[in-house]
Amino acid sequence: MVYNGMNHMELQKILGDAIRGIIDESKTEEEREMALENGRAVNSIAKQMINNGRFILDAEKLQATIGSLTRSKAHELIGD
Repeated sequence: MVYNGMNHMELQKILGDAIRGIIDESKTEEEREMALENGRAVNSIAKQMINNGRFILDAEKLQATIGSLTRSKAHELIGD
């Protein structure tokens, strides 16, 4: 399986940028409100990314513990 997604450090940078945009006092109230809305969207997506990563790690732990997941429900959910 080839993973071309965002890594943890890239996600941390985006979250940090979103926070800085929200607390930036040089921005107008409208700009900060827009940054807050964007931050909420980033937060929601980040949570899902973290949950997906956790699911994959749990599946890999299970595979390491019991061997191959071939023909299991977990393998069907994860794919190749």
